[in-house]
Amino acid sequence: MNHGVNGKNLLRMLFGNRTRFLAACAVIAVTGAGCLTKPMGADRVSTRLFYDQVAADALNSGRPSAATVSLLHQYDRLKKIATPPAP
Repeated sequence: MNHGVNGKNLLRMLFGNRTRFLAACAVIAVTGAGCLTKPMGADRVSTRLFYDQVAADALNSGRPSAATVSLLHQYDRLKKIATPPAP
């Protein structure tokens, strides 16, 4: 009897049964879908604009700094500060 490696034997050898094969296909599909998103990027700006954005805070720009906004977002408080205080 010839037990050479053909397509069917190769799949059985790699994945065992159908459940493992489908799980491997699902992992490949999910991993591939993650690669389809837009990559993160940055725009070139002048040095002056960069430093203004980094150093911005409520005292010199009238708006909260990026770090403050990030912290408020983390604790779900952005909506609370968006409404003006009651007199």
